[in-house]
Amino acid sequence: MNLPDQYSDLFMSQTQPVTILYVDDEPALLELGKRFLELNQDWTVLTCTSAPDAIARLKIEQFDAIISDYQMPEMDGIGFLQHLRGEGNEIPFIIFTGKGREEVAIEALNSGADFYIQKGGDPKSQFAVLTSKVMYAIARKRNETALHESEERYRNVVEDMDEFICRFLPDGTIIFVNDAFCRHFGESRDELIGSRFRPTIHPDDLGKVDSLYAGLTPENPSGILEQRVIMPDGTILWQRWSTRGFYDKNGDVREYQSVGRDITELMERDREQRRLNDELMAANEQLQAAEEELRHQLDEISAAQEEVIRSEAAYRTIFEYTNTPTIIINEDTTIALANSAFEQLAGSPAEELRGRSWTGFVSKHDQDRMRRYHAERRSPNQSPPRTYEFTFISSDGNPHPILVTVGLIPGTRQSVASLHDISERVRIEEAFRRSEEHYRMIAENMTETITVMDRFLRCTYVSPSIQQLRGFSVEEGIGQTLDEVLTEQSKQIALARFNEEINSRRDDSLHSFSLDLEVICRDGSTIWTNNTIRLLYDDDKNLDTVLIVSRDITDQKTAETALMESELFNRRLIENLPDYILIYDEDGRILQINNTAVTALGYAADEMIGSHVLTYVVEKDADLVIQNLATRREGKDIPAYEIDLRQKSGTIVTVIVKGATIRHSDRDATLLVLSDITDRKAAEEALYNANRRLKLLSGVTRHDIMNKLTVIRGYLALCSDEMDQAEKHAYMQKVQEAVLEIGQYIELSKQYEQLGTGDRKWLRVSSLLPENLPETLTLQDDADGLFVYAEPVFHKVFANLLDNTARHGEHATRIHLYFEPDDADCRIIWEDDGSGIPNEQKDQIFERGFGKNTGFGLFLSREILMISGISIRETGTYGEGARFEMLIPEGSWKIEDDRG
Repeated sequence: MNLPDQYSDLFMSQTQPVTILYVDDEPALLELGKRFLELNQDWTVLTCTSAPDAIARLKIEQFDAIISDYQMPEMDGIGFLQHLRGEGNEIPFIIFTGKGREEVAIEALNSGADFYIQKGGDPKSQFAVLTSKVMYAIARKRNETALHESEERYRNVVEDMDEFICRFLPDGTIIFVNDAFCRHFGESRDELIGSRFRPTIHPDDLGKVDSLYAGLTPENPSGILEQRVIMPDGTILWQRWSTRGFYDKNGDVREYQSVGRDITELMERDREQRRLNDELMAANEQLQAAEEELRHQLDEISAAQEEVIRSEAAYRTIFEYTNTPTIIINEDTTIALANSAFEQLAGSPAEELRGRSWTGFVSKHDQDRMRRYHAERRSPNQSPPRTYEFTFISSDGNPHPILVTVGLIPGTRQSVASLHDISERVRIEEAFRRSEEHYRMIAENMTETITVMDRFLRCTYVSPSIQQLRGFSVEEGIGQTLDEVLTEQSKQIALARFNEEINSRRDDSLHSFSLDLEVICRDGSTIWTNNTIRLLYDDDKNLDTVLIVSRDITDQKTAETALMESELFNRRLIENLPDYILIYDEDGRILQINNTAVTALGYAADEMIGSHVLTYVVEKDADLVIQNLATRREGKDIPAYEIDLRQKSGTIVTVIVKGATIRHSDRDATLLVLSDITDRKAAEEALYNANRRLKLLSGVTRHDIMNKLTVIRGYLALCSDEMDQAEKHAYMQKVQEAVLEIGQYIELSKQYEQLGTGDRKWLRVSSLLPENLPETLTLQDDADGLFVYAEPVFHKVFANLLDNTARHGEHATRIHLYFEPDDADCRIIWEDDGSGIPNEQKDQIFERGFGKNTGFGLFLSREILMISGISIRETGTYGEGARFEMLIPEGSWKIEDDRG
């Protein structure tokens, strides 16, 4: 299967085998998807038919990615995804479904799905897209894991180094130190980060330090110096620092990085070497004087010569046994003397080194520069650098970054050079550079806009996404003040919250807060943003930096405003409709009532005035009204609520009650506004039932039929002329099964569409029973005389219950139908002597698609009963038979002897 160009770079290194978990409640679609996904890839695809099964499997097996349907029983695809993410499982997850609603896709992606793909269309193209998305998600996950491991390795290298490393801003604020730095200066990392710690530099070296930093430029960003530091206990230590400046594209320095090493011991050895050399020179001068003055005093001359020999021996001993590679260079660039450390570095013995030009160990890139330094060092009025870096090439051809210190031997044309291998330091600097590039790439590619403000609330950094958010370029955004970013009202809100946070400063350095603010765009328009804000403080606990991450919520704000306006309009409209109005006193006695209420309830006004409001409330709502009467007497507001009232004729009407406390005839009273919603309640019930039918019909015709069409297209796509007849026949058999199941779905749609379309009427239960029973079953009817008020399709319930007994009863021989009055309600009971229903399936058997056949029988029965306000449940004992109870509410059943 060809890989899209935009993903090719990510997959070049992805050669490992891939194991996919595919979850869908449609077995035929699972089989088809498995065939396509394993067709041209080295993939293994394992399948599950439900999310709980997949969760159990994930506990014992490892997978590279999950493909899941959305609409499944027990737990849908988004619930499955949220379960995994809640457990911290970040495995790539792709929703692959026929459910095409935008809100479902948004919820899936917000819950952590990598991709959302809608089923339908050409199977080859569809599964090619699915394959590429899965490959991309797996590759991205593997790359993220590799990047994290790489960064962790780099960090461990830095922390384990003996050199002390720090990074700091131009104002001296430290942003990173390693453990060696903390140990050397006796400070903790928490104390150093964010501080402007600076060791005490020896007064004689301050000018040298200032000159180094002043001399750093984008073209010459690094420098090395040796300086003395006065420690807290008064000890003076020598340190060698390699400092590098990091510059932005405008040439302004953003931060510095310094890598240091304690060279006190090295400097002590160097000072001792110089002392010995001075002694040697003094002895030589004394020898020359003695030769002139005491030419004939041989004994004195011999003594002086012996002193010179001893001094030279001491010098050679120091030269030979120092750990620093050191050579003495003649004026013609040949090596006069090399110690054993240099022999080890060069990879050659001393006899091969003497007389050989040192330029043979210098990289071609550095040779011209070092030859120039060599000549300048022997010329008057020239001052070549004493210490500098170059690349040393050993005899085996391996390069070594070297820091060399060179000086002329007084009174000679020879020079002495000490070499320090800085390979480790160079590697660390490169690791820091790469790590910085990674973090900067992440920040500059975020969709949210990152803004950094200083203590004066002026932008010092903005991410490139400011162009998309506000229309400004990065250069235009930097330097903007809060006045230029926010509208006046939002600015005041932000400043007030900043002051509140500063005054209640928290010890938690990670504390952040969120504000919705209106910001100004480049064209003068405004948008609303949600801003996550963190305040950072300096050592003196003063505000130092403000970090802000912003995202556009203008559409959300617009929707909220429209919703509020709509709610306000509807509320005013309802409050001004003509309704029943009455006034009652603190005891609940009616003081006044309008003609609309009198006419609607069927009483005369004289009958109602002076009576208690509970007189007209049905018994089931009496406690609610009593409670609300007491609450109003306490002066508390009561929200609108519904109750049923009984008219004088006995008819029940439903009203919405709203009230307010008023003064009536110089005493406290309550004004009630009652809106008759009897017709509306009936319409709502009808609309609810219609919506349920439409929703389930849509689910059948969209989800189930689209799944079967995908199976048909898939197996037809797999058929080819070269395929043998047996395999082609097997594929066509799968197609035929899918076509038959589509026919069953359409038949269900036809039956379900008829629900709620007929008029309810009184039906005799015994007349609704099936007439033709299987030969193996008998039906005992003890429900004669019972009538129910329901739709004519009620008879299908008993047909489906009979079909359930016949199919799943397992040796059932007898059915018993009877009824039991239950207070004002009545229960119709259908029992058989079959195997019964397991406890874990008692609720599932009424769900659409559950079961071994179509899975629609008991589901359809529940829907038929629900239209008439009747509920059904299974209460039998597993192993003793099934027992279905149908609860008929008060007013929808009666007992009559209609047999004459």
